[in-house]
Amino acid sequence: MIRRTVIAALLLAGCGDDVGEAPGTTSGGTDDSSSSSSSSIGATEVPTSTGEASTGGGSTSDDSTGDGSTSSGDDSSSGGDSSTGEPLDCGFSPPCDACACTADGWACDCPAQLPEAGYVELEPFDFVVGTPGKQQSRTSDPARMFYSYRPADDPNAGGPLFVHFNGGPGVSTGILMGFGTGPVRIDEGIVDNPASWTALGDLLYIDARDTGLSYLRSPNSADLAARDAAFDLQNFNIYTDAGDFARVLLRFLVAHPQLLKREIVIVGESYGGTRAAVLLNILLFREQYVTGGSARYQDDALVAEIEEFLGVRAPEVEDWTATEVARVFGRQVLIQPGIGDLQKTVAGDLLELPDSPVFALAAELGLNFATCAMKAPDCDPWTNAAAFVESTAHRSRYDLEADDAWLSNSFALTKARLSDLEALEAVLGVPPSSIALLQPAARADGFRMASQAAYPGDGGTIGMLGPLAAWDRYYLPFVAEINIAFRSPLANFTGVGAGDDHIVALMLHNMVYVDTFITASTRDIAIYAPSIPPTLELFDETVAAVMVGVEEFTVDYRADAYDGEPAPGSRTVRFPVYDASHSVAVDQPAQLRDDVAAWLIGE
Repeated sequence: MIRRTVIAALLLAGCGDDVGEAPGTTSGGTDDSSSSSSSSIGATEVPTSTGEASTGGGSTSDDSTGDGSTSSGDDSSSGGDSSTGEPLDCGFSPPCDACACTADGWACDCPAQLPEAGYVELEPFDFVVGTPGKQQSRTSDPARMFYSYRPADDPNAGGPLFVHFNGGPGVSTGILMGFGTGPVRIDEGIVDNPASWTALGDLLYIDARDTGLSYLRSPNSADLAARDAAFDLQNFNIYTDAGDFARVLLRFLVAHPQLLKREIVIVGESYGGTRAAVLLNILLFREQYVTGGSARYQDDALVAEIEEFLGVRAPEVEDWTATEVARVFGRQVLIQPGIGDLQKTVAGDLLELPDSPVFALAAELGLNFATCAMKAPDCDPWTNAAAFVESTAHRSRYDLEADDAWLSNSFALTKARLSDLEALEAVLGVPPSSIALLQPAARADGFRMASQAAYPGDGGTIGMLGPLAAWDRYYLPFVAEINIAFRSPLANFTGVGAGDDHIVALMLHNMVYVDTFITASTRDIAIYAPSIPPTLELFDETVAAVMVGVEEFTVDYRADAYDGEPAPGSRTVRFPVYDASHSVAVDQPAQLRDDVAAWLIGE
């Protein structure tokens, strides 16, 4: 009831992006000196696993929230009903220490939080990856991963922290950040976004390693061979990628005590569905990811960091089972999620049925769609359907109503707008010039690509921050070398390629503990949403049946699906339909935001 009241009140209040200002901070149009004090929000750098204090003095982790602890008997988190004498339970952790639990819920006077953007340093880490007999020992390279934090409209609401990321692999999170879910949209000009998810809670956007504004590092960055060697298994596979995100998220939370107790909602788009599956599996079942564990990835340092985080978040919890971990990381929103190549196989079969959108497109244009039944035995149905859409109909697999340049146009728009300093500042809420590790002086060892001619130079006005090395760029919407590395022969051989079937198995196990919301776009066959339920049903060792209803489907698990765990029973997934392209958050931002709000409160 409390959660329902909070979300409903926030939506009724609207979702403007007014942000309280603090000394040394403005929402735009200031010079660098305005962000150089201890309250600077642009230069914040969160700690590494050593737990060191933030060097940038970020305004969201200062004395306004004390130590962020609200567990085990904090006076601010309990109260009493004077009419009954019974203690009150407000249902979830308070948004800050300045709260009292009342009969009407939390009564708070929390300080307004401020936008923040910066980098999380990733040190090299050792790991083993692969299936038994094919395991590879590797050490990752150092990197800096970019994040942007936008606070909730109401600092007293205590809503979730939504962690947004895009997919690819190799695609930046810029589309989600600047074109649909954040406080502003920059499609054309700069306008307030009436469908901002800040009406629901706080937002954290993360660019994957070397995508968007993130970059790689090497003491030999000037050497072509060294740069080329970086685009390999040690930095780019589905597990090191998920481990990167786990490290960034945990370090960000530890550095921001006022967010430490929040419910975390993972929001992944496209390949982000795979990333969410692996990330949540590592968090839920961390004991499988230590040396000698049963998982395809072994990273002792990461597991130790997860356990350290859990101990800081709730020291009173003695046994962090998957059920307990899900109280923290218990929801996921998957926007047109990719979950491996098996999904494409199922989609291909569905797209060859007479009622598929491909046949509808052919009829609309007066064309003939020849299915694989009419072609050579080696014909792949999904590839055949995509080829018809793009080569014959000249439409996009990502949007059947758009021309075949939809994807390249999307990347071009994202690059153009986020390479404009004014637009970038509006999206981030802080001046790009205040982000220390973005500047040329901080990235002498940074690089973005192997060949310095692989990508055009930075356009727009972002180059005014200063010249970079020939092999470096400020912003890249897509890095092809990353995508290739994720799907390399070595990654596929070791069982950790981006299309491996076990991704679906991870997702199914997670869904026992994690509430799930999946979009179903009507114009997207790159991720053909109707293929998701039958793909899950193929895993008959754990799934008894999948039943599809109206804007939802239910997975009925076998009682003995997971050794040592209680019988899972069934889980219902919210599965709303959208008249949209692959980018549902861009095309139907208000409907998506409101559907997520209703789902959060159980409607």
